[in-house]
Amino acid sequence: PVVDMDNKLVGILTEADFLSALDINGGAAIQDLFDTVIRKRRARKQMGTIVDDIMTWNPVCVSTEDPLQRALELMNKNKIKRLVITDDENCVCGVVSRADLMRLYTMQ
Repeated sequence: PVVDMDNKLVGILTEADFLSALDINGGAAIQDLFDTVIRKRRARKQMGTIVDDIMTWNPVCVSTEDPLQRALELMNKNKIKRLVITDDENCVCGVVSRADLMRLYTMQ
């Protein structure tokens, strides 16, 4: 999660955002990924890329009061793997992933 000075949610930097900024194909071999990251890192240092440039603004999130079913529905609907959890003042309380929810449901 990316927050402002008051801990209010303003965005999120996802794996997809990061890989997209590096122009990496999701199916790239791991060695190609490392080579690309190293090459791009050198270029980015010179260009001064910041999180603000590549993050997702106004991410999908859930409230601390929302039922877990709502989190699952939002993940499926938006095809995302994680949701930021916020309180009633839009302050970040945590992050929940599909894996977290799957673990919870399989324990029951």
